[in-house]
Amino acid sequence: MPVSYSSSTESSNAEGEVGQCAKGVLGSLCTEVKCSIDWLTGLSVADGEMYTAGYDGTASVVCKKVGRVKKQLSCKSPVMCVAFFSSSNRRRILTGDSEGTLTIWNHTYNKISEIELGKATSLATWDGRAYITSGKTVNCVDIEKAVLETSVVTQCTNNIIIIEEGVIYTGGDGMVVSSFAAIHGEGEKMRLLRTFKGMSSSVLSLAGSKTMLAAGGYDGHIKAWNLITGASMLTLKAHSSFVSSLAFTSTGLELWSGSGDGFIKSWEVNSGQCSLLIDTKAEITSIHLEEFAGKIFSSNRSGSVKSFYIRNTCAGIESSAMSDSAPSSMCTQACRKIAAQEYQQAHALFQHHLEEIQGSFTAKLDVMRAEKDALSIENKRLHDIIRKLTLENQRLLNTHSITPVLPADGEAEYTHDLDDIDSEMVA
Repeated sequence: MPVSYSSSTESSNAEGEVGQCAKGVLGSLCTEVKCSIDWLTGLSVADGEMYTAGYDGTASVVCKKVGRVKKQLSCKSPVMCVAFFSSSNRRRILTGDSEGTLTIWNHTYNKISEIELGKATSLATWDGRAYITSGKTVNCVDIEKAVLETSVVTQCTNNIIIIEEGVIYTGGDGMVVSSFAAIHGEGEKMRLLRTFKGMSSSVLSLAGSKTMLAAGGYDGHIKAWNLITGASMLTLKAHSSFVSSLAFTSTGLELWSGSGDGFIKSWEVNSGQCSLLIDTKAEITSIHLEEFAGKIFSSNRSGSVKSFYIRNTCAGIESSAMSDSAPSSMCTQACRKIAAQEYQQAHALFQHHLEEIQGSFTAKLDVMRAEKDALSIENKRLHDIIRKLTLENQRLLNTHSITPVLPADGEAEYTHDLDDIDSEMVA
């Protein structure tokens, strides 16, 4: 049975136990920041700031440390998604609205460019490019040049993430998650790599670890696949409403989910058990996990961002973020357990790559052997041709040979069959 907590001082839920939630205690409300007069459609966290997308047409920049709005950016229409991009010398905020405008803002929150695309539903950045889902299209935009580089048509997309370098994952109404190769240089095209099937409803949220890909559906189900093999690894009836957001811990052993039913849940990937339940008292649109700070952030349809204290996910111990109350032996055992699980995952990944390398090497070796056999046959054929040419050359020399005749007086006299040579020349 999961431990259940509410954002209020005292909570009780039929699915869990009653929890006393004082300030700083596991599951209790840490901060709440009002960002919009309408509901929030998205949340992004980076560099000590939170960026929210508001249906009232504003994107808010929130100081995470003090919990207050620093700046509100005005857009043409309801903001559907927001993302942050940082390079060696530039910081950019990107917003996508319902009218199809991608707006790029600089570090002083001034608008620097606008690009007209289709209605944006989700946004992710990687390697100086922004990937925006719009209907059945994934658009790739060069952030610095502010130009559309390329597009790819896929099934209707609701969400987009980038787990590993160079691979994009999208999910939508087709109940299928697709992966695409990202753009590495000018003139390249996005190409389909793999599809992950098995969802029972439209895909609303995605999350990934080093080895797993998870998707949340409109019907409250969560499904996870192995990133390497594409095999199904986990299926959960997680929530009573749509799963709006997902997040893996750094170890990949826990999966957090936020839902329209107002609950945030933590799931143990290996067992599929819910280990923590937080009632946020609001319909959740997005979550962001900061496990080392011991907090989880959620945006909601009330227009605010809430943060909650969570257990120390690194140690796997249900405690407040900085609690020292747990015995050191428990911490040691938990760390050893996590290390063993990580080793098993890494070992399995290593074995898979080793088998791929061995298979590739064997295939190349077979090709080289075949080429060697072909060269041997060709070499033998050439030797036969050379031998035949040598014999023919010898025959011609013998035919036109000059034979010395030594007369009795000892003087050398050379004779030649001129008639034969004349006849051959005429021929």
